[in-house]
Amino acid sequence: MNKALFRGPQFLSVPRPTRMAWSRPAHFLPLMPILALPISDTELLNVSHYGSIAVQIPDGDGMIPTVVLVVHPAFIAPLPFNKDGNWLPPYMPMAMRCLPFTPAIGGGLLYAPLLIEPDASGTMRVEEAPGKPTKEFQQLHEMAQRLHLGAKRLSDAARILIAAKVLVRLETLEETADTQFFIASAERLDALEPQQAAGLTALGMLPLELAAAMLFSQRFLTRRVDLRDRPTPGGARSTLDRRSELFEPLPPDLMAGNFALDGGDLFDFNILARRG
Repeated sequence: MNKALFRGPQFLSVPRPTRMAWSRPAHFLPLMPILALPISDTELLNVSHYGSIAVQIPDGDGMIPTVVLVVHPAFIAPLPFNKDGNWLPPYMPMAMRCLPFTPAIGGGLLYAPLLIEPDASGTMRVEEAPGKPTKEFQQLHEMAQRLHLGAKRLSDAARILIAAKVLVRLETLEETADTQFFIASAERLDALEPQQAAGLTALGMLPLELAAAMLFSQRFLTRRVDLRDRPTPGGARSTLDRRSELFEPLPPDLMAGNFALDGGDLFDFNILARRG
């Protein structure tokens, strides 16, 4: 899942059975600059305070869209890391907490050898016996599985946004031209017909929540929208124009009726009219 996102270190499959030792990274400098992080649907709102949420679509047919948090310095500012390579508190995304491991596309685990220091303090084993994971590794593996499942749900929501044609692509980097990021367009969302907008309420309204989180997190963006996807003048109708179509005229029998407001202690229309 992360091979296209963590640029630099090579992620390898965790062998089984294994006597491999691991430790939590003291910092993330070996990964810098990080392009983007996969995220889970359960942390969507939390991570929107740290970078720009986007849909990552690699080049090639049949590639699965991945909802990510873009944290590359060429795309956002300020960065969610300090000068020592540590993530800024209070919330750390699940993808960072899982390191040096990361979920694989099939649901297994990969690991980054560059992040494992054999002599580091707090070194732990993957297995305490063949086929029996240690408590620490089991907890990390469960978190990685939650991230994998949450990322799949967000991927399904992203497909709906893609089908609704409300995403626009960001300008790519030359060194990452094989990876394209798409963000929600306020103009395209505003131009949706009511029936189209209703489709965003599928999956427990997750597509709508995803679009809202993407719009909210765009305040971090320093990268422009690709010229091919920028709106053309007059290309979308205004909100007022569309909303006027939602109101149906009263039936003829009611139009001919004599409507009046009853006076009362709280509000009397006749007094209001005399004052006007």
